[in-house]
Amino acid sequence: MNASFGAGALSFEESPGAMVMLGAKAARDCLGNERLNVINLQVTTLFIGVFVLVQIPMTVMVGYRRAVTGIQFFDGGDQTLLRRMRAHGNYTETVPIVLLAMAAAELTGAPTWLLWGGGVSLLVGRLMHAAVLVLRGWGLPRAIGMILTFVPMLGFGAWCIWRAAMAA
Repeated sequence: MNASFGAGALSFEESPGAMVMLGAKAARDCLGNERLNVINLQVTTLFIGVFVLVQIPMTVMVGYRRAVTGIQFFDGGDQTLLRRMRAHGNYTETVPIVLLAMAAAELTGAPTWLLWGGGVSLLVGRLMHAAVLVLRGWGLPRAIGMILTFVPMLGFGAWCIWRAAMAA
């Protein structure tokens, strides 16, 4: 089965195991009554929402410190601002790539326990890491937070490579 969407702008060719993300109405409009596999990223979507909400206070903490100190760029030698910036930066450097790998894992059929385990590990790890970094700068919980971040990074990455290798 072939379907064309909007003057050939996007095309879809169904093959065994093909997965396509389309809204149910769009799928019916384009393909009529033919059956279409619609993929739902329920677990990843939930974690994306949670991580977006966690990002807000982290961003606000940096902006608030900048307003209080009058430091517009960099850290100006202010250790509190530096710790807040690094907590925010570490979060921003690690969370998106793990969520991307999590979405790819969910799309390729990762088991629910892997998705939930990886998502919870990432969340606990990022919260531990940020809290210790902001409050003290260093401590064992910060290192544990990094380990809890690397576990889903490794797990989802390995899953994606394994699924790609199996499909080849």
